[in-house]
Amino acid sequence: ETVTYREMVRRVFAAMSRTPRIMPIPVWPMRIGFRVWKALTGSTKYSVENLTRMNRDLTVDGAEAITCLGFEPRKFEVETGAFER
Repeated sequence: ETVTYREMVRRVFAAMSRTPRIMPIPVWPMRIGFRVWKALTGSTKYSVENLTRMNRDLTVDGAEAITCLGFEPRKFEVETGAFER
């Protein structure tokens, strides 16, 4: 199953019985924001690389793994309560 980053976030929030607040923001202000954050805090917890990865298509063809390893991909499902502490 191919799942977008947005859909993955929705499913995770649904499993937590929460409603995600997804707000599309152009990439350029986010890049500036991450750089300012790093300059002010020195923190590398959030980075431009994280943003780039979230906006990249990370789909791969798993046919070879399925054939060679007998791997059987399954749907991306998150059970309710999976993130409870």
